[in-house]
Amino acid sequence: MKIPITYLILAVVVLLTISATRQNFIKINKEAESLAQIQQSKDIQLYAEHVKTLNDASFITKRGIGFLKKGQIELACAALEQGAKLDSNYRDASFYLGYAYLKELQNRQKELSLNERQDLLAKAKKALMKAQSIDPLYPMTNKLLAIISDSQNNDKEKRLWYARYDTVTGKKVDIDLISVK
Repeated sequence: MKIPITYLILAVVVLLTISATRQNFIKINKEAESLAQIQQSKDIQLYAEHVKTLNDASFITKRGIGFLKKGQIELACAALEQGAKLDSNYRDASFYLGYAYLKELQNRQKELSLNERQDLLAKAKKALMKAQSIDPLYPMTNKLLAIISDSQNNDKEKRLWYARYDTVTGKKVDIDLISVK
């Protein structure tokens, strides 16, 4: 059975059209994703500017915690930074700010340089140290500080923070079994 040449040409044209359409779809999809990322970045910047105009640390901190629960870490950091700035003696603002920095580190670890990771760890530690100085009996602060110390290979500090956690909670943590690296 012979296939007329016009059918073959038509089949080739259809295949080329489908291929071109698919490539255009992929290109359009990539452009849409890029625009969405740009828009999200602008939204975060706008929110960070907006949050600076607010002056209720408790309200802003609760918003930041809400963003954390939704996985919107950058928005959470912006809100919690402002909450901690407005009331330097508000433990929750400092604690959740440190926690948000750790979540950001966890989520973006592969894309961050070593210096950026160390910077986030330092920010988290600073915020958690502030929370710990406000309320030394809050166990989760001690636990997160122990995790940071472990990630920095500081065994002495890790043992100190876990000992404080043990003292506050009455629970014994076997620190030799814990590793976050």
